[in-house]
Amino acid sequence: KRQVHCHVPREIYLVLTPDVEWRLDGKNWFSVTPGEVIYHAPSQSHAMRTQATPMLAFAAWLDGGSRSAISI
Repeated sequence: KRQVHCHVPREIYLVLTPDVEWRLDGKNWFSVTPGEVIYHAPSQSHAMRTQATPMLAFAAWLDGGSRSAISI
């Protein structure tokens, strides 16, 4: 399920698998290739979706925060 969400901590993703799409700030979906890094600014809405292959990625918050602070 694609859940658009946001949170105050900055976040990065390093995508490791193909067939991943991203959406930022409600704009159009775009393709992301393995090795690409995606950055989310504080409170930036974002979502991701996959095709046939499940997504494998490294994700990290760059600031302190609690998962309970995620707004869906």
